[in-house]
Amino acid sequence: MKLVIKICSTVLDNERVLRNFADELGELLKQGHRVIVVHGGTRLLAELQCNGTTAGSKTKDAPLMVLGGRVNKKLVGILAAAGIPAFGLCGADGNIVKIRKTRSKTNELNVTAEVSSVHPKWLEAICERGGVPVLANVALGSDSQHHCLNADRLAGACAISWDADALVFLSDSDGPRDSDGTVLRWLETRKIVEVTRGAAIRPNMATKLDVCHQALKHGVRRTRILPLSQIESLSSFYFSRIDSGTEVIQAV
Repeated sequence: MKLVIKICSTVLDNERVLRNFADELGELLKQGHRVIVVHGGTRLLAELQCNGTTAGSKTKDAPLMVLGGRVNKKLVGILAAAGIPAFGLCGADGNIVKIRKTRSKTNELNVTAEVSSVHPKWLEAICERGGVPVLANVALGSDSQHHCLNADRLAGACAISWDADALVFLSDSDGPRDSDGTVLRWLETRKIVEVTRGAAIRPNMATKLDVCHQALKHGVRRTRILPLSQIESLSSFYFSRIDSGTEVIQAV
């Protein structure tokens, strides 16, 4: 099975959870799965820039230095210590990720970057030899600058282009909730709009749900939001019932 895992950036400062993640990832590899890991860390980048504690934080290279360097290599190091052959990458490596610039509908001066396409040839080359690509949410634009991307949407684009069997978001949230506050264990795609409008859903959770919808629509077989508190369930994803988090499913 081909599995894309997007790991929440808040875990990057928690060594214990990172080690648990490495253990679960090792079990997935032993089961014969091929895995791509996608991570963010944009919040850390913003904090370091605001505090002035990142060398070169005022330069165009800051996203690459922090996300593709500091954050990416820390995660790769944790996996390597657990015996996992992890390879740290960003979107510019092998031209894996192409991006386009977009302007805010409300502020023409607010220019951001989004994924245009993902070319998974090199990701697949690593996976088919037993390695794990660890992809940072940074890519090179036509302006020769490195830009931050939404890591959730990058994970979804990877899952679609790689024709993944499953997309899993390891989240610091228990999952979307219904009107009475109960975590939704199953959520049909046709109800996503209703849920995001009718409940107090954080913007990043709404993004995850939309990415799950798009992934299922484009052929990914399963999508799940799994809380970090239940990370030990990750290696049982295919073989056991998991009673935590939310499975997003196609409407029947």
